[in-house]
Amino acid sequence: ELCHYQGSVRDVPDSWVALSTCRGLRGVIFDGENLHHIQPEDESLDSSHYLYKHNDLIANNTCGYEGTPPHHVLPRDYRETERLSRHKRAAEIIRGPYNANRQSRYVELVLVIDKKEYMALDENLDKVHQHCKDIANIINALYMPLNVFIALVGVQVWSESDEINLSSNGDTTLSNFLRYRREKLVQDIPNDNAQLLTRITFEGGVVGKALKGPICTYEFSGGVSMDHSNVVGLVAATVAHEMGHNFGMEHDGPDCGCPEEKCIMASSSGSSGPTHWSTCSLEHLAIAFEHGMDYCLRNKPQKLFDSPICGNGFVEPGEQCDCGLKENCDNPCCNVTTCMLHSNASCATGECCDLKTCRPKSAGTECRSAEHECDLPEYCTGQSEYCPADVFKMDGEICSVGKAFCYQGSCRTHDDQCKLLWGPTGWSSDTQCYDMNNRGTKNGNCGYNRIDANFIKCNDQNLLCGMLHCRHLNERLEFGMESVATLSHSFINNGGRIIPCRSAIVDLGLNEVDPGLAPDGAKCAPGKMCVNQKCMSVADLRASVSSGKACPNNCNGNGVCNSLGHCHCSRGFRPPDCLHPGIGGSEDSGPAEDPNARNDVATVLYIIFLGVVPAIALLLFSVWYVRNSSQHWKKDVMSTYVSSFNRFKEKRKPHAKKSLGVLKSKTHYTAGNMFFGTIVAYFTPKRKNITRNANKIFTISDNAALKESLQITKTDLISTTNPDAIKFSNNIEYRKSLLFDKIKPDVSAKPQIQNNIATLSIPAVEIQKKTTHKSELGSKISECIQQIQRKSPKNVKGLTLNTEFKFEHLNESPANSSDVTPKDVLFNNSKTPTPFYNKKPPPPPAPAQSLKPKI
Repeated sequence: ELCHYQGSVRDVPDSWVALSTCRGLRGVIFDGENLHHIQPEDESLDSSHYLYKHNDLIANNTCGYEGTPPHHVLPRDYRETERLSRHKRAAEIIRGPYNANRQSRYVELVLVIDKKEYMALDENLDKVHQHCKDIANIINALYMPLNVFIALVGVQVWSESDEINLSSNGDTTLSNFLRYRREKLVQDIPNDNAQLLTRITFEGGVVGKALKGPICTYEFSGGVSMDHSNVVGLVAATVAHEMGHNFGMEHDGPDCGCPEEKCIMASSSGSSGPTHWSTCSLEHLAIAFEHGMDYCLRNKPQKLFDSPICGNGFVEPGEQCDCGLKENCDNPCCNVTTCMLHSNASCATGECCDLKTCRPKSAGTECRSAEHECDLPEYCTGQSEYCPADVFKMDGEICSVGKAFCYQGSCRTHDDQCKLLWGPTGWSSDTQCYDMNNRGTKNGNCGYNRIDANFIKCNDQNLLCGMLHCRHLNERLEFGMESVATLSHSFINNGGRIIPCRSAIVDLGLNEVDPGLAPDGAKCAPGKMCVNQKCMSVADLRASVSSGKACPNNCNGNGVCNSLGHCHCSRGFRPPDCLHPGIGGSEDSGPAEDPNARNDVATVLYIIFLGVVPAIALLLFSVWYVRNSSQHWKKDVMSTYVSSFNRFKEKRKPHAKKSLGVLKSKTHYTAGNMFFGTIVAYFTPKRKNITRNANKIFTISDNAALKESLQITKTDLISTTNPDAIKFSNNIEYRKSLLFDKIKPDVSAKPQIQNNIATLSIPAVEIQKKTTHKSELGSKISECIQQIQRKSPKNVKGLTLNTEFKFEHLNESPANSSDVTPKDVLFNNSKTPTPFYNKKPPPPPAPAQSLKPKI
């Protein structure tokens, strides 16, 4: 029936409500200060109802738990235990709760009703079931602030006779019930925790009994509670208290912070009903979870008792959504009364539902990140409100730097598991310890059957996959409950060296693998890994996926194979084979990007390149044309100078042209007589801030360091002294000089080859004259370049010439000045260097006849 609700009092902060409308209105209401109970006079909504405060009910009751000293537990990262345990990956039938998250815990609870309780409820199974659902509803409301959800998965009624011996001694009754749970109940109705409701009156005013800490264990996860009141809220608080002991909580002491008179874990009831957990309870719960006692609580239940129940927060079969009680539901997409979607909504729950639009989020939105090396992310599909099922890398993928293989999304080595059990000092012991696993005893085995209490022997090939043997410095078990674990300490004498072999059998329930065994995925031999305590071939395991048809061509190197045998493609490639361009992801985990968004981007880029880019290019060309037209006279001047110089050079040095011609034809760049022509063709006036890296040959500047490097390459001619402008010293005029006669290729030197670039270095050049003839400079450079070519392999793609220049400024006048025409002088003799592209052409030097001879 859809009659159980949870929520809050309207406009009252910190309030909460847990009510049932089945056969009358009954439940509890906390108004922020006091706890109130409501129940009908008879089983009808039309009858009178009683509303009263909790402190008007009954005398104080006590819990039979006497308490034990708290255990010291080292903090453990949540992600570590999450990495080492992935549970029940099958598709979930139950969704939600609506306010759950990735760190939520779920207790699959079974309530057992004894014969007296059955009779007190008029031997009516419907009333019994309704009573149990009311209690579970209130317990869930109490635990919800802890991010723990209580799911009633079964109700067992002893309608004929009690199946255990019930005693007024609470300890005896508890012991008998726990034996019944492990021998019968847990096999009939799998559960994380079971609680007995009885009408037996316990001695000493005790209303409940439970052990501390064994919430996930097969042996001791349960408690007994007396149904001591007709007020369902009081009974539910007692059951929640005893379950708190199972979570590792102790009774609140005087140092525990509590926002009310007494909290839920108080040793006795107070004047008001408990609605909060104390600071001590929160600390104890955190320690229990750090100790791994939430090992069985990470999977959502697949089926609830007597479902569907609208208002419990779980989306069950037959429901489209469930957001709890109306006063507590802020979901605009869900009809809280019917647990169906509003007419204008297509979703209301799930990680991929946008509650602002009531529509699924766009494809490519990450809804579950990859937490570990062997995990894979999942993305919204754009069609469903729920995140795709959890997939991961295919079993057998190498991980942990070759020490293990991926299995079920985890990567675990023997060392990892020893650290989990014994803390950071734990390491896997010598392989000789694992030889004991063929004995089938508590000191060595391949598993322990808790139902028939038998040990399983390991075959010789499976020794490393059986019981884990560790060495460590910590003497306490750091994972699981040590009081219910079986510890074994053995020692082996290996040539006088004593080897410790420490092991543990840890009880975490029938549905969980004992963490004291070698983990699945651990390496047990070359190319083999442990799976269910067997050493299996990785190749055979991978071949079994999809009948050997998994991930053809290994996803073409652009992705990895997932657990379903499909390619999970890297961004930029599309499934199923990751061969063609696409958006990444897989067929199972959703697309890594929104394909519609990619199409929109492509459309925008198409418009930009089709319309905007040509318009910008046309504008730039117009600006260039106007500027170059205004500077046309400057190029004419330089061109005239080059032509004049070429004629002058041909007259004085006819052999230079031939030499330079060889250089030009073979290396595709110019030097010597074409040097200034190259500069004029590349540089544009008034563009001093542009970095120029093409067609440069060299730079000689009087304001440079004493040593500068000259580089000449075949493909991209670069200057290493000043990349923004080529300047020549005011004391250097390219006229006749004996300087470059000293540059001679070293015939014994061999070019250095690196990255297909040949480099030849020549000694430093001292510039002692202030005049240098351009043609001689070009000839010498050409000669050096040809030397590199002759001594370099044919596959060399670039040529580099390195040298250094040392500047020594002299004030002497040019020699043989009568041989030089005015146009042969590029720079004047001022102290400030003047670039060739200055606004006005450089003034010619004084006529040769006006110069006085040097004395």
